[in-house]
Amino acid sequence: MRKSRLKPQQVLAATTVALVLAAMAPGNWARVLTDRPRYLLRAVLYPSEMALNSLAGAIRRPADRSVDLGEGEQLRSNLEQALYYNEQLSQELAQARAKIAQLTGMRGYLSLTGVRLMPASVASWSGDSLYPTLTINRGYKHGLRSGLVVADGFNLVGRLSSVGPVAATVRLITAADTQFVVRVLPPVPGAPPRSALTRAQAAQRRLELWATTDEGDPVREGDLAYLADEGWPAEARGLVIGQVARIEKHPDDPILRRRVVIRPIRSLTHLDRVTVIVPTDFEPPRAQGAFQPSFSSAP
Repeated sequence: MRKSRLKPQQVLAATTVALVLAAMAPGNWARVLTDRPRYLLRAVLYPSEMALNSLAGAIRRPADRSVDLGEGEQLRSNLEQALYYNEQLSQELAQARAKIAQLTGMRGYLSLTGVRLMPASVASWSGDSLYPTLTINRGYKHGLRSGLVVADGFNLVGRLSSVGPVAATVRLITAADTQFVVRVLPPVPGAPPRSALTRAQAAQRRLELWATTDEGDPVREGDLAYLADEGWPAEARGLVIGQVARIEKHPDDPILRRRVVIRPIRSLTHLDRVTVIVPTDFEPPRAQGAFQPSFSSAP
């Protein structure tokens, strides 16, 4: 039998050199070199990852936050969906009125097109506290592309940051550079009308978001924060960012301002299933061999 000319030491040296060059290469080059092997490896390891993910989630998953929706707790899912659509329609109506006021003679406005809801299973989650992500079992072969919105019920989870053939990465809203405009409202429909519009951003390594409000703003513990940022897709606006966990004095201006701490209702890093919101009017990527570029969640 013919012996290989390559010795183990030579293979090790060549591998080391390749890894060093990949580490020093620009981000775009490194992504092209590593994305395809990474997603192929995900496809092979997916069954075992699913089993380990379910076991770890059952052991480590924290309790969901309790949202007081008033009477009729048995109709929670219906109420959550109604809250989402109610807030989304409310924001659309406010935007439409502003356009009509600015453009005299305008008789109508463009309504949202339909969407397709694609359920996906979570194969794994990252342990990075600065930039947490999930890996799901759907990719561009299922019609996905980077930038699509991912939700869990009426809760916003994040957006697709990169997409492979049969797997995709979800960048969570608690990633360090995430920030958006939110509207804070009471959780119970029919409660006395009060709302506050503010900007929230992810708190580093805390898996929560911080917002700043004035001392007199009508924000209470237990309120829900809805996405109201025009920099996000229309189908995401009205989804819930989280619940106001506590309100404290702002460290930079404790007299006039307050810090509002917003936490996701469910632990995003311990989800088993999510839903990808796919607009029905977009065309899936034609270049099936190419990976979708990474996406930054900050608008």
